[in-house]
Amino acid sequence: MKTLYDFDLELRILTLKYLFIIERKFKYNLAYYFEQFHKSPNAYLYAESYNQYKIKEINKTIIILKKEYDRASRTETSHKHYIKSIEHVPFWVFINYISFGTCSKMYKNMNPKEQTLISKSLTSINDPSMFATFMEYLTNIRNICAHDERLYCYICFMRPPELPLMRYFNLSNKSIKSYFGLVIVLKKFLSHNEFHFFYQNLSKLIVNLSLQIHTIHIKKALKKMGFPNNWKTIIHL
Repeated sequence: MKTLYDFDLELRILTLKYLFIIERKFKYNLAYYFEQFHKSPNAYLYAESYNQYKIKEINKTIIILKKEYDRASRTETSHKHYIKSIEHVPFWVFINYISFGTCSKMYKNMNPKEQTLISKSLTSINDPSMFATFMEYLTNIRNICAHDERLYCYICFMRPPELPLMRYFNLSNKSIKSYFGLVIVLKKFLSHNEFHFFYQNLSKLIVNLSLQIHTIHIKKALKKMGFPNNWKTIIHL
């Protein structure tokens, strides 16, 4: 059991590393495109800056943003500096103090044109609703990693949007919601080189597990993770 525990710990660390890469890119583009369309100070705290067809959801998100803004203004040196010098905090500064989940909610409530620019800057996804679902899904996985929950055998409560590789590997619904489904999503959102390094490190973890595991066969462990027999071919696709 300790072998599986250690494997899962290393898997969470590896996964978080690459989720942070996606989060950083997402936050950068969210701040960049939001500020292109909304020039007034602290525009991100006002409902009129968002899609007016989603007022109820917008108001809930703004409540979260204002709480985070007030907290950061009390505790963060950068916030105090900008408030003192220009009486507001630029979004590109503030976004570093809000969570991936809150950013995902912001994106979901933004105007469609802004949403499309953000999604296209990160992937080939033109559907803002699909992109928002991916961000919500990745936020959930990030929380699993950050809260030290078991990851290797985790079945996500939500299914990520379908991608061609899911059909290529003929994944079941359970497999799509398992770790291998996440691997496919990471391939979609990481650059070629980023995914290559992720795959290399994941492969090393699996090889090390196969050499040390005694309680169950490695094939059973991989099955719990949703891996098909031909999973290694993903690096060439």
